[in-house]
Amino acid sequence: MHTAFRLHVRDDGLATLVFDVPDRKVNVFTREVLAELKSLLADLAERGPEMGTYLAFLRVRAEVAQNNCEIAETFAHEISPKSAFGSGVWSLLASCFFRANDLGRAKQAVVALEARAQSTAHRANAALMQARIVEHQEGLRAARDLYREILIRYPHYAAGRRARMKLNEIGRAHV
Repeated sequence: MHTAFRLHVRDDGLATLVFDVPDRKVNVFTREVLAELKSLLADLAERGPEMGTYLAFLRVRAEVAQNNCEIAETFAHEISPKSAFGSGVWSLLASCFFRANDLGRAKQAVVALEARAQSTAHRANAALMQARIVEHQEGLRAARDLYREILIRYPHYAAGRRARMKLNEIGRAHV
């Protein structure tokens, strides 16, 4: 059986996972490939606790890619709030729940993201997700002030640029 992943573990314990789907010009995350990745990550987790945090992060990413928000959330709780992966995981979860139209859970993920934000970019992403939730629930007009605040506070971050685009959209719609 051809697999999409090759694992190389050095003597010092550093592992490299290579993603290369045989007989394909482009590597694509199909359901089968994601299932294989999930299985491989479970096997790697049994090798020791030093891989635990990173593997939990990869599991969250794999589950979010399949829109399995609830399963991803269980793995997210395995990651320490002080971990460098904490902010990214909760940002992924907020987006996953938002796409699934579970706005209550998306809000909870944003709160967790805000609590774990280790950088200005993470705080900007949390603010943007909060504005998106308000826009979805109450409309563009209700979110307008939030987008303005994001643009003022984070003009040089991706969240600020997205807020500017939303404000331009609001201006064109004459809300």
